[in-house]
Amino acid sequence: MKKGTFALVITCFIIVLAFVELKAPIASAATTYTVSIRSEGEPITKPAFKGYQFVETAQTKDGKKVTLEFLSEKPLQKNCSYKIIVQDNKMLLRATALPSNTHVVSNH
Repeated sequence: MKKGTFALVITCFIIVLAFVELKAPIASAATTYTVSIRSEGEPITKPAFKGYQFVETAQTKDGKKVTLEFLSEKPLQKNCSYKIIVQDNKMLLRATALPSNTHVVSNH
């Protein structure tokens, strides 16, 4: 009986930690944008980072156009539209490819 209760408490604790870890960066220190990638990104290497730097025109959830500079560990496909989540430290948290018929703000 004690083993079952202990296992249940540990399972609940792990679920709560996973939820907090996944949701906290998005809710408190990140912003969602829609962007059409027009460049292949500039490869950069820093002491704690190796990846790509992008400077693109993006659109916020409320439709405002902004020039966005962000870093991505993985390359993003040129001429492809994405819904991206960028942390306050300019790191790309998540990129989801959008259907090709999605209208997105561009640099041109």
